[in-house]
Amino acid sequence: MNRKTIFSQALAISTLLVGVLVLACNKKFDEPPTFEEPNVNVNCSIRALKSRHVRDNFELITGDTIISGIVVADDKSGNFYKSIVIQDGTGGITVRLDGTGLFNNYPVGRRIYIKCKGLYLGDYGGLIQIGGAIDVSDPTRPSLDPIASSLFDKYVLKGGLGNVVEPRTVTFSQLTTNLQDSFQSTLIKIVQCEFGVGDTAKTYGDPTLATSALNFTIRSCANTGSIVLRNSSYSNYAGLSVPNGNGDLVGVFNIFGSTRQIQIRDTSDVKFSGARCGSGPATLMNTSTLRGLFTGSPRSIANGTKITGVVISDRSTGNLVDQNLVLQQGNNLSGIVVRFATAHTLNLGDSIDVNVSNESLEEFSGVLQVNGVDTAQVTRFAVNRSITPRTTTLAALATNGETWESTLVSVPNVTLTPAGAWSANSGNTTVTDATGTVTAFTRTAASFSSVTKPAVQISFLNGIVSQFNNLRQLTLRNLTDVGTATGGGTTPPPTGTGINLTTSPTVIDFNGIDAGLPAG
Repeated sequence: MNRKTIFSQALAISTLLVGVLVLACNKKFDEPPTFEEPNVNVNCSIRALKSRHVRDNFELITGDTIISGIVVADDKSGNFYKSIVIQDGTGGITVRLDGTGLFNNYPVGRRIYIKCKGLYLGDYGGLIQIGGAIDVSDPTRPSLDPIASSLFDKYVLKGGLGNVVEPRTVTFSQLTTNLQDSFQSTLIKIVQCEFGVGDTAKTYGDPTLATSALNFTIRSCANTGSIVLRNSSYSNYAGLSVPNGNGDLVGVFNIFGSTRQIQIRDTSDVKFSGARCGSGPATLMNTSTLRGLFTGSPRSIANGTKITGVVISDRSTGNLVDQNLVLQQGNNLSGIVVRFATAHTLNLGDSIDVNVSNESLEEFSGVLQVNGVDTAQVTRFAVNRSITPRTTTLAALATNGETWESTLVSVPNVTLTPAGAWSANSGNTTVTDATGTVTAFTRTAASFSSVTKPAVQISFLNGIVSQFNNLRQLTLRNLTDVGTATGGGTTPPPTGTGINLTTSPTVIDFNGIDAGLPAG
């Protein structure tokens, strides 16, 4: 064999070896690295570990306790900070870690193992957590410190990637005080829900960072309740608008005090692409029927419900907060407080319909209200309408106050004490007639709060029936609700409301919007 042949064969063999080497290297790069699970003995479930915690206390874990779980939330989007959430078949728990970019080592889907000996259990507002130490810099408010970054590998062992945890579909009624602990720090799914109408014009966070986190109301189309969605203004999607549709929501359930919350990982958890549950035609409901639905606890109003009436409160004088109005359906008919999500622009005497679908019917300091209504849900049909106040004695008001709540009354021949401005005595004025007394309350923000009250008997006092906890009250709209001095005379009160004072009852024309309902 000549030298040329030997060289050719050697070159061919070398080329083959290089090709084999290249293929071997490519195979290593193309295939994901295998990950061997740590050789540890998992001897405790997450639920069992959490059961050792007493709320508002700290527990040092001294035994050789090892738990394991799959990461269901990390810090990739910025909505979770210096923490991850892990879950096993029995429950979930938040793990506090003093670092950022945690998703690089502990991404969603990775199984991890935690050697708990030397770590602490604690809670934040009732949310149970694992941490590395107790911060007693403020002895009156000790807190749980995260695990130091230098100790991550000592306590937290990495397992395999790509594990899938399916969220558990739950109803709002399941997320009650008796059941919520079992869902705490676990991935849940709520179907057929949407952002409250008052939140639909907002972004997920505050772009100015003046507020570190925002709370949103998530409502159910099934009228079974609501939950708070809490979102960080530091999340990388904080400037995006929340969706205005309806659909399914996935997130990690947690609590803060008595508030039930859900926290999303990123916007892909919010699948609200369907039509809103209140987007269809609404059916008119009598205000008295609506009031009758309340049995002592907040409840959601059925989808497709609207109410109608005349605004009997006066926003221009400031004696009612600017988000509230009082709506009365007709003369001697019932009324209710409507609380909007933002300040409204409706005036005394406006005749309106209000779509109250899926809003909350609840009491505030004893006064029944529809809470969280979007001003866009109001249709105004007419202006300068009036409601004739119900003439009454204070004894009759004491007997019928609950039934007459949020309606307009007129009490003849009364005296007002103490003397001085309406804001005197913390805004509480005692109104007295021959049969009893009642309190008339004036806010310091009211335009007439510094005006001096009549010091003698007056012909009448008009007001909206209200209450503060167990104290029955009257709320004045403006100074036309205050009659003239009589010096003890018996001049009957006028029958108007201050919009259009007349000497005879006013006939209310709802222009068809009260079809099928009493006109009063």
